[in-house]
Amino acid sequence: MNNSTKPKLFLYALILPVIWLGFGTLFSQIFPEQNLGLMGLVIILYIALLPVSWHFAKHYERQFVKNEKIRLIAYLTLWAVVCESFALLYHLNQPNSPEFEPTMLLGVIGFTFLVDLVFMFLGVHFICKRYIRYFLGRRETASA
Repeated sequence: MNNSTKPKLFLYALILPVIWLGFGTLFSQIFPEQNLGLMGLVIILYIALLPVSWHFAKHYERQFVKNEKIRLIAYLTLWAVVCESFALLYHLNQPNSPEFEPTMLLGVIGFTFLVDLVFMFLGVHFICKRYIRYFLGRRETASA
């Protein structure tokens, strides 16, 4: 138990781009013409929050407090927008890609930000809470 130190939430959030890029690369190699869309975001979020929750439960033996949730959501949203922006730029530089006005691109990125923020909020609030509850429960039954 390590309640005296603050969790490094930015480091926890780094797992998202690692899994995003790894999963995206693997999926694009197996299914080159397919796109996962929002379902891919949900899958990646579930996968990324598992080790975050496990490590947090192991080292801090508690749930996230409100301030930690807000910071984790902010960091995860930042990484999701960065990953999606790079993907958008990659697709725009491909042959036969449609032309977009810069204001339209800003609108797309803004909409993406809002969608990512909602998914990250729901993920941290519900998925992490369940994962941590599960890991803390396993710890209690193992020590009993």
